[in-house]
Amino acid sequence: MNNQISNPKVEVEKGIDLNDKDYITCVLTSLKELEKNYAIALTEASNEELFQKYFNIFENISRLQREVYEVMFKKG
Repeated sequence: MNNQISNPKVEVEKGIDLNDKDYITCVLTSLKELEKNYAIALTEASNEELFQKYFNIFENISRLQREVYEVMFKKG
């Protein structure tokens, strides 16, 4: 049984124009930063209602970040 983790390597065009890899990397990076910032906001929430609102947003961002990562991994 092969337990090696791998994904297909896809070559992208080089140049000054943004390509799909550039765009999705930007999306992933932004989601990761949002996730970190909401984690900090959760620790500083001043009441339970605010904490729950931040937590719901944090969960959604975390889920979306994972979905974007999965797409990137599958596409190489």
